[in-house]
Amino acid sequence: MNDIFISYRREGGATTARLICKALEDKNFRCFFDSESLSFGSFADSIKDNLRNSRNFILILTPGALDRCNSTDDWVRQEIALALELYKKEQIKRIIPIFTNGVTGFPTGLPADISAITEQNAVELNHKDFEANFSRLLDRIHHEKRDQLVNNFLDLHEEGDPDDLESLHRTFMACLSSEDQMRALKSSIKMHWRGEIETLLDIYHESTLRDLSQRLGMSQDGGHSTLVSRIENWLSHDQHDDPNRAISKKILECYIHSIPGQLASLCDQLGLKVDRRSPTKMRNLLSQRLDAELDFTSLYFEQLKTIAHEALGEDMVEGRKRKELIDILTSAYERGRNNMDS
Repeated sequence: MNDIFISYRREGGATTARLICKALEDKNFRCFFDSESLSFGSFADSIKDNLRNSRNFILILTPGALDRCNSTDDWVRQEIALALELYKKEQIKRIIPIFTNGVTGFPTGLPADISAITEQNAVELNHKDFEANFSRLLDRIHHEKRDQLVNNFLDLHEEGDPDDLESLHRTFMACLSSEDQMRALKSSIKMHWRGEIETLLDIYHESTLRDLSQRLGMSQDGGHSTLVSRIENWLSHDQHDDPNRAISKKILECYIHSIPGQLASLCDQLGLKVDRRSPTKMRNLLSQRLDAELDFTSLYFEQLKTIAHEALGEDMVEGRKRKELIDILTSAYERGRNNMDS
């Protein structure tokens, strides 16, 4: 009977797996560590026999270890799937994923037959704090009641119950140092964020969005909505959107909402055929027309401040006189229009 079956990806993971196997064997554990010389047929037979004769299944996750698991012929996928099946039948006591070499979480989109691996409690094993984390791994292997306790404790908390959620948050903070909490949260966000910009950015102040824009190599001009819109455009196009053009679009959008009485004349200026009785239809058409000539001098001071605040940010408004705002808005609008054909 093996104490531990070790699963790993040979490419990029063999050396790490051997080191972990050696460390476990030094603690007198009997480990099954498959040989690189096995043919596919003997591999499959050996896997089944050794998994059924192992008390614990350890999955060593190095960078890219699960990248090929979409293929049903992938060996690592077959090992995980069989281990999960045996675990469900209580023929294996525990499954322990090990994050190493910089891995901090599971990838998304795993095949259905191995997706349950993400529900298993993982252990991080890196150079930093190796001894402490290795001791934690040994505790997991030695203490079957520990897993039983924590799993039943977690099952007591109902999904969707706000009180239970708050209780688990407190437990989470009590279990981990501030540094470990931050790493765990970052890992979870990477795994579960589905691409909604609002979810990621809406609660953050303009200063944070400007720092993020700088890291992405983008312009930091504009207010909160402009910064979010520019980042969203960059993400959706998979390339850096022209920052000046994004600001010009925001200025145009704010402008046409400030001048309901001038929408028809703007449509005439551009030769747009649209129902002049419908401000909504006129705004929808005009919002895409950066070739429109905007007359900021015709606006009241309060209208200018509103547009500058929404499109350029509060710091571009405070203490400005009317003529300064006209010059700032005209210059910002023209920069984006000058790049329309590029």
